[in-house]
Amino acid sequence: MREMTPTQISLATSHTAPREAMQRWRKVVLGIHSGLKFLDARYSLDPSMLWSALEGALTAQDVDLLVLDAKSSVKEYGVALAGSFYADLGSTKFVKPDTHVVACSSASSNAPLSEQASVAAVHRLADQSGRSPRAIDKLMFLACSRRFLVGGPPRYATEGKARLLKELRGMHPSTRI
Repeated sequence: MREMTPTQISLATSHTAPREAMQRWRKVVLGIHSGLKFLDARYSLDPSMLWSALEGALTAQDVDLLVLDAKSSVKEYGVALAGSFYADLGSTKFVKPDTHVVACSSASSNAPLSEQASVAAVHRLADQSGRSPRAIDKLMFLACSRRFLVGGPPRYATEGKARLLKELRGMHPSTRI
């Protein structure tokens, strides 16, 4: 598979399942294929080289460069998946700018923020609080998802998220991120 092009992968998987399901699987295979090619090209599939790059990312800007490189090189990857990929490898410097992170960052900034601005806000909060960006990301995720019942039982989780975001919007300007 390492020698196949994305077009060859698309053709090899195009006639075996219903069209909609096939498109999803094609994207998964294409993402895995281009991801492996990316890891081979950048790190020679050597974990120590990858970890060296992760450990060498000392600033939020360094982290952004790694995320943007993965995003632009791996098919079907956006900023959220690229950041999550590195975070799932164990690096605490990466943020997954999913809807929870964007919602919390926007609410606490009292302005709509892009994914990139939300990541920057989490990094600022991490610097101010002495916590890792990944820990803050996870806290935002848990507070806004149904996995941590801030708002009570699951049927009230949406109301709990709405209350949390309302409280964040009402924070004193000096405490905003």
